[in-house]
Amino acid sequence: MDWSLRIQLPAAQANTPSSDLLAHPDFTKPFHLQMDASNVGLGAVLLQSDDNDQLRPIAYISRSLTKAEQ
Repeated sequence: MDWSLRIQLPAAQANTPSSDLLAHPDFTKPFHLQMDASNVGLGAVLLQSDDNDQLRPIAYISRSLTKAEQ
């Protein structure tokens, strides 16, 4: 079992809506960008408020850092 993944999941779930589906973007509304970084990787989520003012994910992106970037 990967304990690091198990520890990180509750925190990740608390920051996302109950639906696991990506929302379709509405280009008439503003977007929100949440980013995070560590010594080994980068990640970001593009979010947008729905009709109930809940932030919904539009897209996710992440990547590992190269040895030179670390």
